[in-house]
Amino acid sequence: MYALPNTDAEKVRAGGLEVLKLDADPVSKRENYIKSYLIVGPEARVLVETGPRNAFEVLKDSLESKGFSLRELDAVLLTHIHLDHAGGLGEVLKECNCKAYVHPKGLRHLVDPSKLNEAAARTLGKEIFEAYGPATPVEESKLVATEEGALKVGEVEVRVVHTPGHAPHHQAFLVNGLLFPGDALGEVTTWKGAYTPTTPHRTIVSMMIDSINKLMELEPWAAAYTHRGFVVGKDNILLQMAGEVEQLRTWLQTIMIRKDECKEDVWCYLRHLKVADPLLEALEDELERSSLLKNSVRMSIDGIYRYVLKVS
Repeated sequence: MYALPNTDAEKVRAGGLEVLKLDADPVSKRENYIKSYLIVGPEARVLVETGPRNAFEVLKDSLESKGFSLRELDAVLLTHIHLDHAGGLGEVLKECNCKAYVHPKGLRHLVDPSKLNEAAARTLGKEIFEAYGPATPVEESKLVATEEGALKVGEVEVRVVHTPGHAPHHQAFLVNGLLFPGDALGEVTTWKGAYTPTTPHRTIVSMMIDSINKLMELEPWAAAYTHRGFVVGKDNILLQMAGEVEQLRTWLQTIMIRKDECKEDVWCYLRHLKVADPLLEALEDELERSSLLKNSVRMSIDGIYRYVLKVS
């Protein structure tokens, strides 16, 4: 695995656009974990990700602290519909006269989020599900199903790239060479230069690797990770992508080898992964500090374990 330079930028310029990092943690867990982004052009304002429902006031305050408001938004882009990325969409759309762009496979679950909420409650666990809050229904007229290719909002030109693996309804966005990968490239703790997989239940690891290879062909010069910040530099981004593929394969191999010993005990696997994956050492204190990151690692180990059971 390849460690990255420690970074924690608040904004970057992408051509004639400015992209601002926004806080979107749930109000009960301010852990510097979930980020939304505001793309600011001369005329257009585009929000990427909303964060969970219980982060709505946090997101709103973060926008206002940078001199903007939800009423100014011209569009919302969602990489996927999981609660930490899109759970606050219903509240956001009540305040902006705009539409949200979502993968076609995710659209119906925003209109009726009952199954989405049920699955999230099982996967996240009670504490984190309650911290995020359930998604609320969104009017179908406010949603636009994406297709791969070009999308334009005012002067903001977006390339939509469908990237299944983490979820079948996952997509990434490229804006002037700046990549918004959602969870396709794992979670990057930018101020530690380390990252972990995002492989919850129903992740298809082989498909996720195919999607990473697809994103590598775009050769972005920077990435805005929903978890948890900007990484700048083409070489850094390509190294992280290659490192994420290696990391996925390392976690997969370790869990496959240890499945008879550890069975369903995710913390047993974590002990072995700390030996196999040197990046986990850099995240030791973060795993103690951030319940959201720790829960994500738990879900990722469990997801790969379940994937191993299916393919072995």
